[in-house]
Amino acid sequence: MNEQLLAEQLRDALEHLNDTGYLTTHPLAGQIANLSGDEATACGVRLRSLLLDLIESLKPAPDAPDWAPERRRYVILYNRYVLRQRMWEIEIKLALSERQVRREHSAAMDLLTALLTSHLGNPAHGGPLPATVESMAGDASMLQEAIQRLIPAPSVFSVAELLAEVTALLAQANPACASALAYRVQPPDVEVYTDRGILAQLLMKLLQVLFAHTPGAPPASTRLEVTTTKNLVCITLFCPGMPLPLEDEPLQLVRWLAQSLHSELMASREGCEGHEGREGVLSLTLPGTGTLRRVLVIDDEPASAELFRDYLSGQEYQVFTETRAEEAVHRVEKVQPDVIVLDVMMPAMGGWEVLQHLRHGSQLPQPLRKTPIIVYSVLDDKELALALGATCFFRKPILRQQLIQVLDELCSRRSAGG
Repeated sequence: MNEQLLAEQLRDALEHLNDTGYLTTHPLAGQIANLSGDEATACGVRLRSLLLDLIESLKPAPDAPDWAPERRRYVILYNRYVLRQRMWEIEIKLALSERQVRREHSAAMDLLTALLTSHLGNPAHGGPLPATVESMAGDASMLQEAIQRLIPAPSVFSVAELLAEVTALLAQANPACASALAYRVQPPDVEVYTDRGILAQLLMKLLQVLFAHTPGAPPASTRLEVTTTKNLVCITLFCPGMPLPLEDEPLQLVRWLAQSLHSELMASREGCEGHEGREGVLSLTLPGTGTLRRVLVIDDEPASAELFRDYLSGQEYQVFTETRAEEAVHRVEKVQPDVIVLDVMMPAMGGWEVLQHLRHGSQLPQPLRKTPIIVYSVLDDKELALALGATCFFRKPILRQQLIQVLDELCSRRSAGG
């Protein structure tokens, strides 16, 4: 393969390292499948694991000095793609200029490309992973270790949209089975808070196991239901012919994927009358959005507002954004946030005016006027911000750890009634 094309594919795969659903359709997953004769959809988890292994292979010796190029390159790759940090955060961490970091990043990517080329040219020598998922299933400890290396990156997303994507992917391999599978999401707009890529991989594998045990179309009673209870989302698959117990190798894989999401795949035979005890009921319970604390970011710059979304990715927060200052009060009433983050340098209606409306405006119910407000600005206006009703003040740029710490403190104080 052209080395430049491989480098571009590697960079794209690293940018989506935590999205195994995306990786299952990635060209690199296809190349792994071609080497093994396996289905590309079975290679998403292995591609992610391979990329993590390649990064770890560049880890320097413990006694390597901080200024050593090999240490810098490893830190850049690990922090950029595994921890999902921004390049400017890495610049601060390494005390290097933007130009220096980009140069070291380029050198590190060249090394990774060379390692990947070696792996694809000779997988037995170039990589630590077995050739197929099935061969890994023969060594349960190796398979489990590969899944345990997954680092979940929780986010909020629509369950219905994910199911539509999963069934569309499976339809390419087994159109009859995928079209015959009925699923229902109630309520239709239910959202879940978990790792989207891992959940997609789990559902695809689970349905693949079902299809493997139903050579024709699945029985009419086969269905997948998504329901909510309190702050939880329950995904249940009713499947005649599904092999139980969960110790069967294919379902072990699904169970370990569930454990990586801090959940458990439960099996039962409830509601199986008329099927001679052959119907299996598999259920998975995941956190909904009701357990998350809501943060509303009011900033006229979309990129700045999205930075907060990146900062809080994987944390117990759901981020909402509003770029129009004149809509801030209405947005607060609709979202009912636990904390508001407000930029004061905005056109038309300035942040100070917004702050007064949020604190004293008659449009908002009294409880919402007491919502903690973090004001942040390029100007040093701490005293003014506090005098006008802000709970606390930060100058830009606010660091990720600073933000998380103050949000945790404000939400804990509010929960305690302080």
